[in-house]
Amino acid sequence: MKPGSRPDDSFADTVGEIVAALDQDPVLVEEVMGNGHTEEIRQVLSEKAAASPIPVHVVLTAPPREITSTEANEELLSVLHGRVGVDGVWLVATTGGYGLEVRTYTDLVPDDEYDETRLSSAVNAALEDVQEATDRACDHCSASTPALEAAVTMDVLAAGIPEDWDVHPLTEEQIDGYATSTWWDSTSSHAEYVEPTDMPTSGTYAMVATVAAVCVTVVAYRLAQAVGGRRHGRLRGKPRPSLPTRAELSAQVISARADAAAAYRTLEKALGRTRARSDDATAWERRDIATACLERAESRVGADDLLEVVGALVLARTGSYALHHAHGQYRCCYVDPRHGEARQEAQLGGGLQVPVCRACATAIAKDRPLEPLLSEGRFGSLHPYYERSSVWSRTGFGSLGGDWWREVPR
Repeated sequence: MKPGSRPDDSFADTVGEIVAALDQDPVLVEEVMGNGHTEEIRQVLSEKAAASPIPVHVVLTAPPREITSTEANEELLSVLHGRVGVDGVWLVATTGGYGLEVRTYTDLVPDDEYDETRLSSAVNAALEDVQEATDRACDHCSASTPALEAAVTMDVLAAGIPEDWDVHPLTEEQIDGYATSTWWDSTSSHAEYVEPTDMPTSGTYAMVATVAAVCVTVVAYRLAQAVGGRRHGRLRGKPRPSLPTRAELSAQVISARADAAAAYRTLEKALGRTRARSDDATAWERRDIATACLERAESRVGADDLLEVVGALVLARTGSYALHHAHGQYRCCYVDPRHGEARQEAQLGGGLQVPVCRACATAIAKDRPLEPLLSEGRFGSLHPYYERSSVWSRTGFGSLGGDWWREVPR
């Protein structure tokens, strides 16, 4: 069987048939996941897998009948890895799951405990670049298909995981190659999120803070409905994502610390290089914002509480944004700030618009349950962070605007 081919049209009915196909070719792309360009995508992914320095398996299919979990991607990946018995990097997505599940069964970089985190960071940066190129070519298309994510992941593996954080690893030629309809998800229409032209002034801060406090209550209520599928017309009946285990929560803290430390170092170095002119009041104002964010992030980078660490991450990114942009403010994804910058708005129940990342916008558009940043309450209970009483819930980690960093204790 030639690479990328398939035994017959019903091969994905069982796990056994998927395993048999993977014995012939480590890349399997079913028509339902081919975005209308199945053969082209399959050929590209097969070529990338063959050239990969690390063994790669890619499965994009409908869930076989043995897979009954609501976490179809994770279950199928685990089952396939166990049946095939080949380590390396596994990339699996199904029509019954959300996004692309990436799992590594080998050391990507010897003696580097953060290699997976840096791989994820590099892939996210690359996808942001592709989305920007896509936005220029199509005002209603999203560069968030599992096929695209798989291709970009293999590009990063082929180039080598960057040693530095916040590196954008794709070349201009690679980015332009993905900015075509072959890789787009044109089924989810969204309104692009536009940054305000100016930062709120201190004179308007009291009013903004009051409005934000009211908005965060409403947003939390509506978003809670979206997450749980309760009384929400678009998401009614959707299951709530399973809660993480203690081990998974600890892993999340470790991963967030790495991201926060990298963002903190980036801001610290940028501040060291910045020399605002004494007669440029705007430049000094932006530098003051960055300095305030750095000071507030410093004590939180190594915290044990996940929200504090994520707060450090967003503060550092807010400071970096202020240094590199003459106007506007960094806005993170309201659902989970770890998702990165909110490049668009999405509508929740009742017509409420909130800043979200591409993935959350797609989940809302396609009636999928959201997976918010969770906060641990009394007796170990876990709830979305915006349901708690904290500076992070009041401000939405800055996603709702205002001079939010002033509310964060030093």
